[in-house]
Amino acid sequence: MKFTRQKPLDEYIVDFYCSELMLAIEIDGDSHAEQVEYDQNRTLSLNQLGIEVIRYANKDVITNMDGVYSDLLKKIKYRQKKPPESPLSGGLSRNLSGGLAKIAVELTDFSVFYSQDSIANAEAALSANKKAGSKIVVEKGQIVKISKDAKGEFKRDVLTKDWTDWIDYWAVDFNFESKREIIRVKNEETEEWEERWTGDYIFENEWQSFRTKKDRSLELKSVFHECKPGRRKIAVKVVDIFGNDTMTIADISVGNSGGKK
Repeated sequence: MKFTRQKPLDEYIVDFYCSELMLAIEIDGDSHAEQVEYDQNRTLSLNQLGIEVIRYANKDVITNMDGVYSDLLKKIKYRQKKPPESPLSGGLSRNLSGGLAKIAVELTDFSVFYSQDSIANAEAALSANKKAGSKIVVEKGQIVKISKDAKGEFKRDVLTKDWTDWIDYWAVDFNFESKREIIRVKNEETEEWEERWTGDYIFENEWQSFRTKKDRSLELKSVFHECKPGRRKIAVKVVDIFGNDTMTIADISVGNSGGKK
């Protein structure tokens, strides 16, 4: 099942959310013992949207992960037997009725143009050493492995055979500019701390796909996300295998149709 971290739902933000099951998971720290009534109202509000809320204590997650996982698996299987009638992506108002337009994002290309070192420099460095060896370089957007055997013969292997080989992680914020980046700064005149908007917005991972050591596959199309009609900005962020961060923003218009768009 696909879960999203720090997911905005209505006026709240839940720790983890599965839109397919309309299932939210909250990890409660010690402070939650002092806000029982608030948590109950929050859960009730989400339940009214058809969202089930599962809570685990932070201590249990740390000391009894297997037990938490076993319990969660049972509740997910039960939820799968009785799926919600209309899966939500979150951020919907309680008084909305009828179908909403759905949006999905597909990653179709990614280009890298920078260079790190060069093939000529790598071969020169390897030639200076009598032993066999290898070096990895990035030249004109291609990752190349330069190898030298014991006889002094060189071999070049291009490791990025497809554009997807460059991608380590990519994510989508379906409602960019919904959360301002606020920082605290000290007022030199009053000596008091004030909150100010930096002029930037926070990128929120409402959908993401990333490679792991065990699973090198990558999803190139996001799940469908239900959106209110109107204009909005969608941000797509890509992190390449060297950790370089790239983001593009699309300004789109969402119609009133309940079908997929």
